[in-house]
Amino acid sequence: MKLKALSCNKTLLRKDIFRFAPLWGIYLIGGLLVMLSSLTNVADQDAYWLSATLGPFAIINMIYAVLVAQMLFGDLYKSRLCNALHALPMRRETWFCTHVVAGLAYSLVPHLIGAVFFMTTLGQYGWVALTWVAVMLMEYLFFFGVAVFCVFCTGNRFAQVAVYAIVNFFAMIVYWFVTVIYQPMLYGVQINEDVFKLFCPVAQMVSSQLLKFEWVVPTSALSHIHAEGQWTYMGPGEGWGYLGICAGIGVALLAAALLLYRRRRLECAGEFVAIQRLKPVLGVVFALCVGAVVAAFGQEMMGSDGYLVFLIIGLAVGWFAGQMLLQRTVRVFTGKTFAHLVALGLILAMTVGLTAWDPIGITRYVPPTEAVQSVEIDRGLFYSYNEPDMKITDDEGIELVRSIHQQALQERWNGSGNYSTYSIRYTLESGQQVIRSYKILSGSKAAELIQTLYSRPVFLLGETDWATWYQSIRNIQFCGYTVEQLVINYNELMKEELKVPLSSYTVKNELLRAIWDDAHAGNLNEIYDKDYEELSFYYVSFDRNLENGRAQWKEFYVYKRAENCQKWIEKYQQVLMVNGII
Repeated sequence: MKLKALSCNKTLLRKDIFRFAPLWGIYLIGGLLVMLSSLTNVADQDAYWLSATLGPFAIINMIYAVLVAQMLFGDLYKSRLCNALHALPMRRETWFCTHVVAGLAYSLVPHLIGAVFFMTTLGQYGWVALTWVAVMLMEYLFFFGVAVFCVFCTGNRFAQVAVYAIVNFFAMIVYWFVTVIYQPMLYGVQINEDVFKLFCPVAQMVSSQLLKFEWVVPTSALSHIHAEGQWTYMGPGEGWGYLGICAGIGVALLAAALLLYRRRRLECAGEFVAIQRLKPVLGVVFALCVGAVVAAFGQEMMGSDGYLVFLIIGLAVGWFAGQMLLQRTVRVFTGKTFAHLVALGLILAMTVGLTAWDPIGITRYVPPTEAVQSVEIDRGLFYSYNEPDMKITDDEGIELVRSIHQQALQERWNGSGNYSTYSIRYTLESGQQVIRSYKILSGSKAAELIQTLYSRPVFLLGETDWATWYQSIRNIQFCGYTVEQLVINYNELMKEELKVPLSSYTVKNELLRAIWDDAHAGNLNEIYDKDYEELSFYYVSFDRNLENGRAQWKEFYVYKRAENCQKWIEKYQQVLMVNGII
């Protein structure tokens, strides 16, 4: 291809800039108003705030890019305009390159103008504004490349947006489909969402931290209660390599779009797809998505036993609806389409059957102790915004979790009785993660093992040395009252009968010692199971300072078997009675 053919037409470029000025003008003015209203005129705070928008701005770039592509290349979707356009002497390559240059200008120019405003308050952090511009351009380049590529794969605006959404979220669509259709067949297996997120650029960009800023308080001010600090740049963060790859993919898709355009038929304007080979792919994707939606509805209505029937119904509805959309006619009930539906149904049934049969033993797999680097356990499912209950690295703890895992497989919950959900996540030496989630029946052997696991001193106390643990305690509560409150109330009400007021220091120290001894005897527990021990109980909670400056809060149950705590309760029974605890 000659370089002259890839040149930019100045007249057309000028027309693109002014014809669609409202689009990028609204983007510029609206963005400036929102972002400038958040500036504080404090350099470090504004730098931190601007760096924090690098990831979330990917969502705005994703929407803005598809709008720009629709505006610049929208003439291809109207038959009359498309034919008139290609009757002009201008080459397709020139027309394409001019629109691409205009599209890139729609991002670069507004962001450069914004950077100029940012620099007025960023001071020594002025380079953050230029970094922000570079990141915005790379994010936009990826989404613009995808959007333009989708333009030349489709024949109308609705189809372009639909295909654009499928391409951007294809990995998460696959994850959702797998969790709805196949995961119920694998008892306890939880699909690792992180693997799918890796192939979803939007999710990766939003969660990436490209620049690291930390709140730093000067050492000389640490002793002051209202010590002031500032946001300090700590170096480049993670995600630059991924962002660079995405930008490269965007450029490659622009080149691929040009190749498609050179072979594009003008007659496809108005059709759903411009490439005939895409029709079967989109038809299958549409049918599977509708089938999964109907199956999910059936799962909510009838439970896990009836969702496959809904899957079959949804698959048929989705297949014929998709064919009507692609062929632009309702006359799709032919022998050929029925044969294709049967073939698709058989393939789906075969994969579902193999999953349920589980010939390679995915559901039965329990990682050996020597292959496990660490294991995490939590009540309920794992969520990205919540830390698990505990992370175990010692062999004894790992072996105990494995025993719980094996027992849960033997005692499969059958839908009756009280249960609690527990999730286990193994991190193997290879770096691979194995995630399982089980419903544990109250009073079962697995529940007893969980009681043992949640009774481990290192979990309850968070420390193995008495002196270190004692010094880290900020306050301790018994049944919702701090020890100081209990003693003050007791001394106040019994002041006429007491010769010497009770010392809260002594009461607190004795309680801490009792907790320490009972925890190491395995007599305390953070898990309440009404079928585990019917005797009455009390609960204790405490706050302690951690080495990283954060605080840890713990609450656990004191059953009758907690001998040392029971002795403390008996000794200070009158104190507890006065406060209405017993």
